[in-house]
Amino acid sequence: MAEPIFSTSYLGTKTKVFPTHVSYKLFFTEKTIPIQRIASIELGMPMYAQVIIETSGGEKHKIPVRLGDKEKLRDAIYKLINAS
Repeated sequence: MAEPIFSTSYLGTKTKVFPTHVSYKLFFTEKTIPIQRIASIELGMPMYAQVIIETSGGEKHKIPVRLGDKEKLRDAIYKLINAS
């Protein structure tokens, strides 16, 4: 498996950005979102530690992310989307 381009953890959630997908593990549930299926990324309210990733199929993934890492996560994902 490739090394993550970006990773962060917050409140028991571990989020990693790989060249082909984003994965996050919330307690006992692990989910994977392919980069090519990501339609938008919302950072939410300024003081709310959450990122919402919406897929092209309309699914919304609400991921707890440390306030200082919200923009870094978004930028890492958009960098991969724009590179493909």
